[in-house]
Amino acid sequence: MGFHFRETMSGELTLDDAPYGSPPLAIRFHVTARSGPLRRYPEGEPLTLEGRVSVDGIAEERPLQGHLEIGLPLRRQLVYNFEFLGDDGTRYRFHGQKNVSYLRFSRSMTTLYGSLYRGDARVGRALVRFDLRDLPSFLASWRPY
Repeated sequence: MGFHFRETMSGELTLDDAPYGSPPLAIRFHVTARSGPLRRYPEGEPLTLEGRVSVDGIAEERPLQGHLEIGLPLRRQLVYNFEFLGDDGTRYRFHGQKNVSYLRFSRSMTTLYGSLYRGDARVGRALVRFDLRDLPSFLASWRPY
């Protein structure tokens, strides 16, 4: 037996090679995170991620696959890693991390700092947030299986 939940996050991606003053690109992803058997969860087994991602000019509602490492309560980190093919067929990888502060729990659990990579080269930095208005649907999505 395991569990799963759905999450949507959106924000901005600033390209590393963008001319000064260029507006950031919008980034948004919807994921379903699934655990393995619950007995492995305390051992740190990552959850699998599947979903869709959009990045202005790079990917429009493209499938993604990856994993989510939840290092709570001790490591106080949630690490998101996923890959997707851009609209032009190029493989991209997103790596992001929530740094959890128990004193600022709500803010730290809703803010994800990340980077987008094409191959091994970083293309840009992202600031992505979970909208608290989505909290009821997020909580309702938690299910055992």
